[in-house]
Amino acid sequence: LAARLEHDNMKRALETEQEKHRGAIANAMEGFYRMAEDGRYLSTNTAFAAMLGYAGADDLIAQSNGVSGRLYADADKRKRLLNHAKSKDQWVEEKSEVLHQNGGHIWIAEKIRGVRGPDGKFLHFDGCVQDITPQVLAEESFRASETRFHALFEHAAAGFALADRQGLITKANPALQRLLGLSEAEIRHKSLSDLGAAGDNRPEREGQAELADGKRDHFQVEKRVMCKDKGPVWTRISAAAVRDGHGALVSMIVMIEDLTEQKEAGDLFQARSALFEALFQHAGIGVLLSDKAGRVERANPALERLLDGSEKQFRGKSLADLIHADDREACARQESKCVQGKRDRFQIEVRCTGGRSRVLWCQLIVSAVRAPNQEFQYW
Repeated sequence: LAARLEHDNMKRALETEQEKHRGAIANAMEGFYRMAEDGRYLSTNTAFAAMLGYAGADDLIAQSNGVSGRLYADADKRKRLLNHAKSKDQWVEEKSEVLHQNGGHIWIAEKIRGVRGPDGKFLHFDGCVQDITPQVLAEESFRASETRFHALFEHAAAGFALADRQGLITKANPALQRLLGLSEAEIRHKSLSDLGAAGDNRPEREGQAELADGKRDHFQVEKRVMCKDKGPVWTRISAAAVRDGHGALVSMIVMIEDLTEQKEAGDLFQARSALFEALFQHAGIGVLLSDKAGRVERANPALERLLDGSEKQFRGKSLADLIHADDREACARQESKCVQGKRDRFQIEVRCTGGRSRVLWCQLIVSAVRAPNQEFQYW
């Protein structure tokens, strides 16, 4: 009798523990399942069913036709996993893409093991599942971003470099290597100051310090860098901070643009502007510049002398205001052809009205200045 009582107590204790275990599994956040050797789900918890979009465990088992392999995008991979788990006396882990009830797919991290009885006979599989779809999608997005950045880095026309938090270059793209006339190995471990021509390196040092201190996320400077084959070359250096989740500086992305053509174009423009200004001021004939509407903006000293007036008096007047009333229509017809793009210049003899009502016969030469798209800009 004592033995029977002890047996019943042990049985009730076991049933209680099993009930607790089943309750814990049923209410767990992770998915759990028990599966027969032939692939039929014997039981699952609510979390696993919800993970796959089913109303409950019974719904999952019924709608999947009891064949778990149909839920997996790669059925052959699933078979290999089960065979591996069956042959091992331990948990086997795998990531899998599975079918969601709505027709889409999710990714799961799965741990599965084969369970055997005391006699060594195979009983069933036990599985533990976590939904890792957000992590997988984030990893795929990161890999795609890495691929795009690598393509940009390698094939960009501008020079790009990656630098560590101290500002030492760790990687240089082909365009930067061509610009500097150096190999990547020769550029690596140099700082931005090391690349610069002799002079003031303070701007980039201050910029790097402010990136490290979190005072700014990028900076830009124009300076000359030393090129092996060409000597000092004007460049624009732009650096942006790469930070970790706490905002600490991890590395820098640096772009170095060759400004040689821009600087040369700027110098040429300044030289031509100076030449034009000299000719404008000292020409022996009257010259005026007008805006798009034909209003005078500037008049040179020769024109002031010719018409007995000052630039201030002429400014804002139209060309017609300077011409005798009887000649305005003929001049307007020629102006219209220029504005319409039918011609770029015209020459006509007209009478101009000077100071003290003097009438002067003049040869008027008018040229249209156009934008690169050929749109008329000014006379």
